[in-house]
Amino acid sequence: SAIAETGLHIYKFGQTVTIPFPEKTGGKLPQSVYDVINENQSRGLHTLCLLDVVAEENRYLGVRQAFETLLALEEANKRHITTDSSKAVIFSITKNSNITYGTIGKLTREIFQLPAVVVIPGKLHFSEEEHLKLYEI
Repeated sequence: SAIAETGLHIYKFGQTVTIPFPEKTGGKLPQSVYDVINENQSRGLHTLCLLDVVAEENRYLGVRQAFETLLALEEANKRHITTDSSKAVIFSITKNSNITYGTIGKLTREIFQLPAVVVIPGKLHFSEEEHLKLYEI
């Protein structure tokens, strides 16, 4: 239901990914995350990026950390999929849910309540664009 609140059409979502904590990958970049986003983008589909959770420690991967991972993957791959100017949607999954839309560069400077999810939009339908403008920074 969180995705429906963003105004994005649920049938336009491709495969979902999880962005892991860096220590879970042994310092390696999670290439599969980038590959899935790239595949979804090539098909015009949105990508739901779940942010890692360590439940026993009540610890959530932050949005800034997630973007740092995506930007590092972009630097390694150079396909212009997740750059500072790429758009993203943040949905903070809290009692008072909060939706924010903007470029990765702008969103990286914001502080978000956790837990949250990130959506990398694919090709937007005009009604999706209109709805997201309500949340743009």
